[in-house]
Amino acid sequence: MGREEGKGGRGDDLSCQSQLTTSRYCSRNGSNGPLPAGRRTPKTFQTMSLMYYPRPGEILLCNYDTGFVAPEMTKLRPVVVVSPRLRKRGELVGVVPLSTTEPDQLEDHHCRIEMAKPLSQNYPSLIMWAKCDMLATVARSRLDRFKAGRVDGSRIYVSGHLDIDQLKAVRASILYGLGLGSLTIHL
Repeated sequence: MGREEGKGGRGDDLSCQSQLTTSRYCSRNGSNGPLPAGRRTPKTFQTMSLMYYPRPGEILLCNYDTGFVAPEMTKLRPVVVVSPRLRKRGELVGVVPLSTTEPDQLEDHHCRIEMAKPLSQNYPSLIMWAKCDMLATVARSRLDRFKAGRVDGSRIYVSGHLDIDQLKAVRASILYGLGLGSLTIHL
């Protein structure tokens, strides 16, 4: 059951607009094309490890394709980074998966995010839902930015960013997802 407005709920006032950041890097080998006809194994997604540690609030793609089993995430999915870089943990990143599908039953651990513009052609929705009950710590090598085409032979990559109010709302929903909703007063 979702919180009621005026009784500790976030309301829609924290659903602010996010922005996109664009960067350009050299192209890389590998194909993300369709599976060959008759092949039944799931498609593996090729991602390139980020050359930097992402900041909290950055929206990236996470490859959950390997090492996870249902009902865990098991596909390529947008995520929002929620943890800062921790000492001696530079290869691990705390993330919350995002979905373009509204939850059937809205719970305290769901957080609605309004995008200023779509993340990519594969994710055209302006509304995304943070699945804060599925907080995960993943290797940085699972993360990549969104591909946005090519310019002069170089591939263009973009990543989204949440504003401070959106990140605060996601962190509050994480606390509810962990059964620690009473701690949201400290955010």
